[in-house]
Order: sequence, then C-alpha cells, then structure tokens
Amino acid sequence: MLRIEKLLAIKSESVYEKTIKKLVKFLVENRRNIVIYIDNGLYMKTDEYLITTLYACIKKYHVPMMLTINLQDYKRYFLADTSIAKYLNEVYITKPEKRELRLMIDAHIKLFEKRYKVKINENIINFGIYTACLSESPSAEPGNVINIFEKAFLEARRKGKKEVDKQCILSCYNTYYKTYEKLNKKSLRAISYHETGHYIAQVKCENQTDMKISCVSILPMMNWMGVNIPYTDGEELGLYSKEYFIDNIAISLAGRVAEKKITNTESTGASSDLQHVSIFAKSIVLDWGLSNKDINRNRSYDYEDYYIMPESKKELIDKEIQELIDAGMQRAEKIINENEGLLKIIAERLMVDEILTGEELEQICKEYEGKNK
Repeated sequence: MLRIEKLLAIKSESVYEKTIKKLVKFLVENRRNIVIYIDNGLYMKTDEYLITTLYACIKKYHVPMMLTINLQDYKRYFLADTSIAKYLNEVYITKPEKRELRLMIDAHIKLFEKRYKVKINENIINFGIYTACLSESPSAEPGNVINIFEKAFLEARRKGKKEVDKQCILSCYNTYYKTYEKLNKKSLRAISYHETGHYIAQVKCENQTDMKISCVSILPMMNWMGVNIPYTDGEELGLYSKEYFIDNIAISLAGRVAEKKITNTESTGASSDLQHVSIFAKSIVLDWGLSNKDINRNRSYDYEDYYIMPESKKELIDKEIQELIDAGMQRAEKIINENEGLLKIIAERLMVDEILTGEELEQICKEYEGKNK
C-alpha cells in the first residue's frame, strides 16, 4: 500500500486522484482481511482527496479503521463534524507511567544488546527512560523511548564503546551544545541553582503531591537554558484548592529565589516563570472563582469581561492577583531558606552531572535528611 507521503508527493492532480481511487478499490476489495491504521488522523482532514477517501471508507464501505489523534484535535475536527462523528468510537489511551515503560521496552533492550554487541546497565536504562522527554518529541511514549535507546546503542557501537553510557543517551537529544559551551561557569551555576530551586519547591510544597520530577537538566533543551521535567504519578487529583495553586506559583518563583542566593540579583532567565505566574494568578481570581472578595467569589469572568470592567473594580482584582503572587513568593522564599544546604548540594552536583534523574535526586535528598536529623 502506498504511504501517504508518496501520495502527497505526486504533482499531477489527475494522477493523484487516480491513485486515491486505486487505493479505495484495494481497501474495499480487501476490507474483510485488513484493518486500516492511520497515525495522526488529522492529516486526513487537510486534503480534499484524503477526506473523501476517509468518508468513503467509514460511511459507505465500512472498512475497519483505526486513527490516532490528540484529544484537542479530535474534538475540534472530528467530534464537531456530526456527519462523521456518529461512525466513530473513542478509545482514550493515556501515556504509560515511567515504571510501566521499563516492562514495555525490556525485550527491545535485549534485542539491541544482541544486535549491536554492546551492553547497558540498569542505571543507564533508568537514565534513558527518565530523560526521554528531552528529545525532539517531548514525550515518554514507548515508541519514542525505544528509538532513543536504539540511537544510543548505535552511538556506543560507532565510538567503539563496550557499554552504553550517559553521553550515548544524551547524543540522541536536540541539545544546543554550542550555546552551552559558550556559557561561563558563573552563568552555569546560576542556571543550576535556578533549576534546583524549582525542584526543591516541587518536593517540599505540601499541596503538590500528585506531581513528580522526571529529571532536572542544565543543558539547553527545548528552547530553555535549563529544565525541570514533571510528570503525574498515577491519576491526577480531580479538585484543586487555592493552596494548591499558591504552591504552583511558589514552585515557579523558587528558581528566581534560589538563583538570587548566589547572584544577589534577578536575571531575565525567569521571564517564562514570571509570565506563567501572572497568567496563573489571574486565572485563580477570574476563571476559578477562588477570590477572597465576596464580590468576585463563585463567579467566573472571561478576559473580555476583565477589559471592559470599570477601572475601580479592575484595580481591586489586580490587587488580589498581586496578593496571590506575593503569597507564592513568600512561600518560595521560606522553602528555599529552610533548605539552603540541600539547595547547594544538588546544584553543585548538577554542575558536574548536567542531568539528574528523579531517582538520583530522591537519593540525594534521602542522604541529606539522614545526615541532618
């Protein structure tokens, strides 16, 4: 069967149309023996011939078909289309948790060891799983993780190594090493303390128990100079309190607080954190009705409402938004001040290792708390 990429490459529309007709003919004749699988079904809605094929297969010929698509695009482009939605059955699949990935990729790891005659130890396997979200496709989907490991095995074999190491794993990621190599030690330390501050606030905030940290990195990745990669451990909480949201603000601001410990000044590195905090605090008051003021409680405003409000009311809302940000900042400062020793240990270790996995960070915290009881 022709791949969609080849169909799209055909220049002549008439040839293209003929090819589609041949494809439909093949599908109809063999519909009792095949199941069509389309990865990212959104592509089928962006071309007149492909959408005609899709409609024909589903509505007219009843060819068994499976499509994958993210939930947002499904609702927007398929569920909203009543002429086709009634023919579809949804199956929601969540990404596997980190511990589940280990079982899914085990057979592939053994195959790669045999194929490339290179070994890999348990620590590096965990490192590869925990850092998989740093790739160009930032997800922990099994296919993405397996591709990363195969590239790492190839890199080890290419360099004549007997075992896959951290550098083989890191070679798979879209990192901006030229930028990284130009950074001086002072800048790297600021980034390290900044990212460590985020991590410490995440694990010390009492209302953030549903989120874990996959890894912390000071390598420039995904357009950030450093990064904390969070994930949900099991089911997300269904309801969130105001304290949960203030914790979220504190986590975002803790990087700035920690960085200031060694620089004695604020930098522009926290710009994305500050933008997140501003939007988040505004949502607490305007969207979720968690205001302290009776006049705004139990009411949700949209942003158009906000901009046409009387200035006097807007000032009251802005004041409350700032109070939330201040509360988050106070919480961040308290956490960082109370854990300054741990901050230094993790940040200095991160300067050496560049990436620390969640398991490595948990072990550092456990050892630190054991020594300071």
